[in-house]
Amino acid sequence: MSEGEYISLGWFERDDVNVIVNYLREHRKVNTIGLWGRSMGAATALFHSNRDPSIAGMVLDSAFADLK
Repeated sequence: MSEGEYISLGWFERDDVNVIVNYLREHRKVNTIGLWGRSMGAATALFHSNRDPSIAGMVLDSAFADLK
């Protein structure tokens, strides 16, 4: 049901990842978190990890090499 006139290629989606990671840490008492992403999901994981150095590891498949 998601619609829109543009896509952010993972830039705004990193905020969604932040909400999920915070929920896991605060409500589920999860200490070690890893991210997996493919294509735009890989870019999203990279954008989030830049703000959260506590991410333990990432599996990134087909991330963008160049946003141009």
